[in-house]
Amino acid sequence: NPLYIWGMYNFKEMFTRAGFKTDNLAPMTVFSTKDKQLEEMVKDFRLSVDASMEYRIPEDKMVYDSNGYVYVPNKYVPKGLNVNYDVYGDFNHLMVNKLNANGSLCDVKSNFDFIYSGLKLDGVFDSKIFTSKRKFCQVKSLCKSFVQRFYDFFTRSKYW
Repeated sequence: NPLYIWGMYNFKEMFTRAGFKTDNLAPMTVFSTKDKQLEEMVKDFRLSVDASMEYRIPEDKMVYDSNGYVYVPNKYVPKGLNVNYDVYGDFNHLMVNKLNANGSLCDVKSNFDFIYSGLKLDGVFDSKIFTSKRKFCQVKSLCKSFVQRFYDFFTRSKYW
């Protein structure tokens, strides 16, 4: 199964849990878009994600966690790029236990805690870039373009 979605509600204790899991999912095998440029851009990406959340109604508390990896194809980064992550959080903060990117261009390792109130960020970021500044700037620009398109894909109703 490329995509597994589950959910439940406990009437006695008044809480809900939900989650989803993917295993080497090609996004365009599940989602569709009218934007052919976006479709072409993400068709070779691969995602493996395990995510869940729990919301307790009486306490108004939510917790969530997710881990997995994203493969960025050769088309965008020479020899591809693997991004691994492990996160959890609640209404107050996001803890990133691991956010690593490994490929022929870079080896990045990071972990941090982000507290929403006051926008406080604390953590470690270690990177090794294995290319010229010019090539790195091209990759950086490409990533910015991809992030904008990814955001547009998930926030504009015309894509659904």
